[in-house]
Amino acid sequence: MHEFLARAKPLTTALLLCLSACSSTPEPVKPVEPVAAPAVASKEVPIATVITPPPGSGQDVAGRPAGVAGVRSRLLGGKTISLPPTRPLEVNSRCNFANETGYKGDAVIEIKAGVVRQMRVLVDIPDPNKGRCIFEMSGMVQTKSTPSVELVNRATGCTARMWEQGETAVVSFSQCHTSCTSAESFKYVWPVLIHRKANKCD
Repeated sequence: MHEFLARAKPLTTALLLCLSACSSTPEPVKPVEPVAAPAVASKEVPIATVITPPPGSGQDVAGRPAGVAGVRSRLLGGKTISLPPTRPLEVNSRCNFANETGYKGDAVIEIKAGVVRQMRVLVDIPDPNKGRCIFEMSGMVQTKSTPSVELVNRATGCTARMWEQGETAVVSFSQCHTSCTSAESFKYVWPVLIHRKANKCD
């Protein structure tokens, strides 16, 4: 009996120590305070507000496969617009125009598969900046065919650009003051719109 108690005493002591340790209330764990991430400069992607290629921008905005989202427009509430594929410009028009502001003129434009065969545009600018501008293909060379057609007079710097906007062809001019009766008159020349199906312009 004494021998059994002598052997059991160490085991009893170990058990009591274990129970004491296991029943003790653990110290509460302090929550780790979150570390703030370093500030990173926000780089917002600008949302396009124009869905047609700007003249002379060099951006092939229309040069994407049909059905592929191209740009988002603030004017349409941020909706994504699918853009048509690039195709050679086709225009064959002889038209004249006059509007209530006093602008009038006429245009002869023939473009086949992106190649300009004829171009003559006359614009009369009303008072108080009265003048006349005549833009002709003579002296100009074609430097681009897509996404916009471009003609340049290397001697004067006069540049004519033509591109497609739906069923309309747009004709614009830059640095062409030598084609007008005065440099001041040229400041008031607006792009000419050719409505191809109706063969009208304004």
